[in-house]
Amino acid sequence: MPARASGQVLVDGEAEVSLSGKPLCVLKPGSCFGEILYFADSVERRTTTVTAHSRITAMQIKSGALRIATPACQVGFNKAFIRVLVERLAQANRQFAQR
Repeated sequence: MPARASGQVLVDGEAEVSLSGKPLCVLKPGSCFGEILYFADSVERRTTTVTAHSRITAMQIKSGALRIATPACQVGFNKAFIRVLVERLAQANRQFAQR
């Protein structure tokens, strides 16, 4: 997947997210990944690796298509992506506080 090309929504199966080889979490159906690059204004290197250890189904959401979608569609996706990012930040804060 090229940088900034798309976000993904996991439809079926599970995938592991890791950072520098260390596992962070397991994605379940309904989870999304790749959305950080959607919000970035510049092409950035990915920060995590998503690995499927068995067969998965993922829906690709191309950034370019989302940028030309109706304003209502964009708002819906933006809200969903922001909810995911807020939950990830809260989870990281909880993990940090446990150290």
